[in-house]
Amino acid sequence: MAADCKSAALRSYGGSNPPLCTIDFVRHRFKKARDLRERRKRFYIALAVYAILGCLAWMTMSSAPLPAGNYRLSMRLLTVMILAFFALRTLLQWKAERIREQDEEHEQV
Repeated sequence: MAADCKSAALRSYGGSNPPLCTIDFVRHRFKKARDLRERRKRFYIALAVYAILGCLAWMTMSSAPLPAGNYRLSMRLLTVMILAFFALRTLLQWKAERIREQDEEHEQV
């Protein structure tokens, strides 16, 4: 066992009063896990809000057609399509963040 925390491996010290470098490593790992849970929670809340808004738009808006070139698109469908676009964008952003985090973890190892 080394006398200082710089020469000892981070996981090699298992006593009740670990050196500060080990404490910082554990705090960082728990903070990272807490941040991941918080982001996942916000992601699911955002998807739920999109779903609720889509249902409300579908139930309350009229299906009066809007002229859109050669097509006639209902106002209700257009609104739901816009909400679906934002939900898809949120999903892709969340997936991209997870991939970037995994890449950073692999670079550190």
